[in-house]
Amino acid sequence: MKKVDTHVHTCEVSRCGHVPGAEMARLYARAGYGAITITDHFILPEVAESGRTPEETVEIQMRGYRAALEGAGSAIQVFLGAEIRFFGGVEDFLLMGLTAEKYLAIARAMPRTPGACRALAEKMGVLLYQAHPYREGQQPAAPGDLSGVEVLNAHPRHDSHNDLALAYAQRHGLRMLCGSDAHQAVDVGRGGILAPDWVNSAEDLAAYLRDAPRPQFWVNGAPQ
Repeated sequence: MKKVDTHVHTCEVSRCGHVPGAEMARLYARAGYGAITITDHFILPEVAESGRTPEETVEIQMRGYRAALEGAGSAIQVFLGAEIRFFGGVEDFLLMGLTAEKYLAIARAMPRTPGACRALAEKMGVLLYQAHPYREGQQPAAPGDLSGVEVLNAHPRHDSHNDLALAYAQRHGLRMLCGSDAHQAVDVGRGGILAPDWVNSAEDLAAYLRDAPRPQFWVNGAPQ
């Protein structure tokens, strides 16, 4: 088994990020992780206002991921993901299982709602988890619009009310996820999951999560 963090940001793309992708990869390698998923913010209303083409958008969105790949070398695997935000709300959602081609398909479609995104994503083998649904100012999406819920967000500077997120996922029979939500060096390794050794790509990770509704979590240095 390997430790995989499913929620990691870089300063190349996420305005709230403080660590370059290359350094983030090196920090996670030193922390004993086998893989990280770069989930930089993908804010669709801002993309729509930018006037950029989908191709230009994805090129910009992948800068942190590519920097992490370069910094990782052979020390740690780097998977592509995203933290996507739709129109008319401030809620955030994690895409697990992205490739550049799948990212581009979502950028071209510009889904306006979680439900529309899930319908498109799952056709491509991508899962849509709501991140920290009970953080202040946010609310859970309809369960039918989700592949799962991030029930343990280990961000140390926010109260994500993980107990409420867990109860919501249990009540509706949704898949569960845990991640560090790393933005700074002090956030590295606070969360994640344990995944089998055959998980060697973002697509492998999505395939595993599809069949593992509640994978074993890794929280502050211990399994949970």
